Amino acid sequence: MWAFRTSIILLMTGTLLAQQHSYTPAEIQDGKLLFDANCGNCHGADGNAITGAEVGQGRFRRANSDEDLVNLIRTGIPGTAMPPHTFNDTQLGTVVAFLRNMSAPGAAATTNTGNAPASNAAGGQAIFEGKGQCLNCHSVKGVGSRLGPNLTQIGAARPSAAEIQRSIVDPGAEIRAENRFFRAVTQRGVTSTGRLLNQDTFSIQLMDSGEQLVSLMKSNLREYGPVPTPMPSYRDRLTAQELTDLVSYLVSLR
Repeated sequence: MWAFRTSIILLMTGTLLAQQHSYTPAEIQDGKLLFDANCGNCHGADGNAITGAEVGQGRFRRANSDEDLVNLIRTGIPGTAMPPHTFNDTQLGTVVAFLRNMSAPGAAATTNTGNAPASNAAGGQAIFEGKGQCLNCHSVKGVGSRLGPNLTQIGAARPSAAEIQRSIVDPGAEIRAENRFFRAVTQRGVTSTGRLLNQDTFSIQLMDSGEQLVSLMKSNLREYGPVPTPMPSYRDRLTAQELTDLVSYLVSLR
């Protein structure tokens, strides 16, 4: 999360700049979360609270491209209340995405996720607990299964909406070490598959599909190793609105 505790003062000109890049709804949502938390107190939710610095209108005197905006936020404006910042490129890019989207056609009706439908965390919870059947593998606040990772604080562990959305639509692309699934086969041919809880030089501990802790000595195993995640992709299982709502709900879990 950014330290945008001071205003992003971007002086305007009469020339409206066209958006330089295409941004995903998740990137715009990330930028909105950062803007609301760190900039909204000064600039207002619509970016127009400071006269002469109406960032919500998309007119920038000191920038001619998205890259210029990134550099402006990073370096600040000497002699003004806009200081330099040490944000990474991804963070800078999401705020620029949100700033660009604020002045895009239809943005007033889609304030949470750009030109996608406005997000609804309550609707996302309904998807999580219902159509998505996420509680079959995950738990939130003690409700659900222990087979998959506990998501009670997923919004704090993964505050990026884009990262959470990627894990939903392409769950096998990037798996954290603590969330890997393992398969182990004993010398007698008994197979155990589950989420890897721990392994050391001599043993492996798994949470199997029955939510039982399985501890195996490696000396008794014929083979063992990681297997693809059992989590399905929701790319084609959810509508754009449902996916947006689900991401919004998960981001809210802190």
